[in-house]
Amino acid sequence: MAEQRFEAPDRSFVGHRDIQTRSAARYLFVAPHLRGSVLDIGCGRGYGLEIVEGKGLTAIGVDVSLQFLRAARARLAAAPLVNASGDGLPFASGSFDSIIRLT
Repeated sequence: MAEQRFEAPDRSFVGHRDIQTRSAARYLFVAPHLRGSVLDIGCGRGYGLEIVEGKGLTAIGVDVSLQFLRAARARLAAAPLVNASGDGLPFASGSFDSIIRLT
């Protein structure tokens, strides 16, 4: 079976602001519960990483889309970003205190 990819439309998509608003609301909801080092699986363009880092936490973003990681890099020059699937993470067990996987 072919791998399915679920990628949000780019910024020119008419519904982009709605997608971004819903995503931000989810990150703002979980942010108070995060502690220590954070892994954001499916970080996309890095909107959630901005929220997490704004709370003073250290976060690493992971996404399968190189296009999205490039956009995240443009927004967050210093954030560690990794091109990987959530099914095959290149980290040892117990490497993070908090993990985000919003769908």
